[in-house]
Amino acid sequence: MVNLKDSYFEFCDNVGTAIGISSSLARSIVTALLNNFLFNVFYLPFLAYCLLVNYMAELNFFSYDLVSDSFFAVNIFVITMLAGLVLAALGMFSSGIFWYANRETRKSVNDCKDNNHSSSWKNYAPFLTLNILFITLMAILTFLSSDRIFPIFVTLICAYMTAHYALFLFGSGKTKVFVTLLLVISSVIAIFGASEQSSKLFGIGLKAFGAGGQIDVLIYDETNLKPFEAKLLLITPTNLYFTKDDKSGFIPVSRLRKMIEK
Repeated sequence: MVNLKDSYFEFCDNVGTAIGISSSLARSIVTALLNNFLFNVFYLPFLAYCLLVNYMAELNFFSYDLVSDSFFAVNIFVITMLAGLVLAALGMFSSGIFWYANRETRKSVNDCKDNNHSSSWKNYAPFLTLNILFITLMAILTFLSSDRIFPIFVTLICAYMTAHYALFLFGSGKTKVFVTLLLVISSVIAIFGASEQSSKLFGIGLKAFGAGGQIDVLIYDETNLKPFEAKLLLITPTNLYFTKDDKSGFIPVSRLRKMIEK
């Protein structure tokens, strides 16, 4: 156990040296990342369940087979959605994380013998420039979009994610616990309080795999000689859920001849 602990501290020290921060701050970051990984083992299924329930409620259908037998697949859709949000958050607000990290580094450096770890804000100027470009692009897309609420909703989520991870990675122990509990509560409020926008966001993860998200499709089944147009809500191993003329329905996969995305 002692050797494992020493190896862990040595690894953290090497990480700190590589990215130019103090050893104590590096240990705090690595430990936070490990804790975040363990937390997500429980949080992601919870988040996926809330998003799926909201998505089905918003679009007036229910998939018994997905909830009971194939729920693991939903986690993949959610991870894809979160990956897109993380990239968007870094594109728009990453300089905020570096600013907070720099602030905490300067604090920790006062207790460290090596004072060469303090980083200048000028080192983060490229990230600030990138953020300004991304925010400008997002503002233009929002202005041109017919649905301006959704991009604003996404931007607010990205801002929240940035603040969460900045505090979680570099905050004190009490701060880490507080932001973790706040994340769970705010997730539930955001999903069910802004159900329409949350449904669209979850649909992005489905669209990435062609598994739903109201994709326009042509459906060929055994009972119709000609295909019919519909919006694909969700496809599972046993059923295909769709909407046609603002009414939801489903076809067993066993009766599906083929489906073509328009």
